[in-house]
Amino acid sequence: SSGINAEWPLRPGTLVALGTSLPDTFASRSAAIHDDSADAAIGNITGSNSVNVFLGLGLPWLLAVIWKKVDGSDEFLVGTFNLRFCVILFVILACFAIMTLFMRRLILGGELGGPKIPK
Repeated sequence: SSGINAEWPLRPGTLVALGTSLPDTFASRSAAIHDDSADAAIGNITGSNSVNVFLGLGLPWLLAVIWKKVDGSDEFLVGTFNLRFCVILFVILACFAIMTLFMRRLILGGELGGPKIPK
């Protein structure tokens, strides 16, 4: 077969991620260009990614639990095969992002996309 060699659940998930993130990317870019500071862009990025994660992961799990309960099947079990690794990686990358913002403020004297001198 031709194309990307990926497991079946990964392909539609990737398309959904692209479909929900690309419009947010363009909206954030527009907000960053037309705003004096990057506050609107940062707010848009944070809000849209939170909604994508919480609804994109939480809603299917909730529906699966309800389906299993109504169907009378076994409990809905979710494997934790690499949850520890994912959480540790997320915390490390989040700390790196926050440190980058603080270092940018200390070294360059700049705010998030705004002027070097805070308002």
